[in-house]
Amino acid sequence: LARLEGWDGQYDAARARVTRVLAAAPTRLDARLLQVDLALWARQASVARRLIAQLIVDGVGGAELLYRRAQLALLDHQPRRAYELASQVLELDPEHQGARAFRSSIQRFSIEAASEGEVYPDRFAARTALGETITVTLFPRATWSLTAAYEYRRRFGTDNHRVAIRGDWRARPDLALALYARAGAVEVVPRATILLDASWEPEGRWTAGGRYTYDRLPWDGDLHRVQASGGVALPWRLRLEAEVQGGVAASCGQVTGVWGARGRLWWTPRGWETSVSYGYGVEVDRAVVADPCVLPGAGIVDVDVHAVGVTLGHQLGPKLLARLGYGVERRPDDVWVHLASVTLRAWM
Repeated sequence: LARLEGWDGQYDAARARVTRVLAAAPTRLDARLLQVDLALWARQASVARRLIAQLIVDGVGGAELLYRRAQLALLDHQPRRAYELASQVLELDPEHQGARAFRSSIQRFSIEAASEGEVYPDRFAARTALGETITVTLFPRATWSLTAAYEYRRRFGTDNHRVAIRGDWRARPDLALALYARAGAVEVVPRATILLDASWEPEGRWTAGGRYTYDRLPWDGDLHRVQASGGVALPWRLRLEAEVQGGVAASCGQVTGVWGARGRLWWTPRGWETSVSYGYGVEVDRAVVADPCVLPGAGIVDVDVHAVGVTLGHQLGPKLLARLGYGVERRPDDVWVHLASVTLRAWM
């Protein structure tokens, strides 16, 4: 029962049940290993580390303890160490399915292809848009990764090409930093973007983050935004995320304040990921409006956009993930937009 409660994200109830079992049978190994599992599932690295250390002191070893040490190494953002430990498990027990699946899931290199489309029912021929993105990510070290991407957007009868690079650094086990830059030959989407991001992931249920984004608009204009975000893990494998942003767009002597907010609820049963979201406020990449130098008084970006979306992802195999997305936006002047996306991600 404790294991089932842990699988469902009811960690407190599961820990209480295991504690009662150990009170009656202090040397019961399966219960002690389950204590480690619960700490790992709850992303409580320090708790898992303490429990594993005590098992080692008590003379417990073998494949099962190595398997949990491998999971702890990955939680500590040491994928190479995790891979080595999982390999040691398989040397001891070649039939250990958990270690085999775990080792195959450790990312060293990933490729992602995403296709998206936008349909304006009232202006189907003139404004329907398509997009393609190819992303490659390398994990050369345990604490950092490098990403390169190519984006193509067919929008409003124009062709827009951009390339992007991103670096992620795990400065501490609970702190991640990222730098992102994108630029290209465009007509109706931001021609250059620079992003600085920091995320805090303490042991436990909560996460928090901050971001600064600069966009150079396709004409003589600039957009500056700051964003704060947070998330909390809930029972039953649910997770709630929220973000709020604000900034200033300036072009041809015109200054516009922008803001936005979004909430998303994730549910991640084993092998699946689903989400529903709602957002309101500024939309930049898909809703740049007009050049106010050419059309005085025109808005710079849409700042009154309502957006609802759903996603569904499934792990097709140990190295392949597929994700579908659908959304609806209501923009100013009661313009409705339907959005759809398909993403495939493979890693090795």
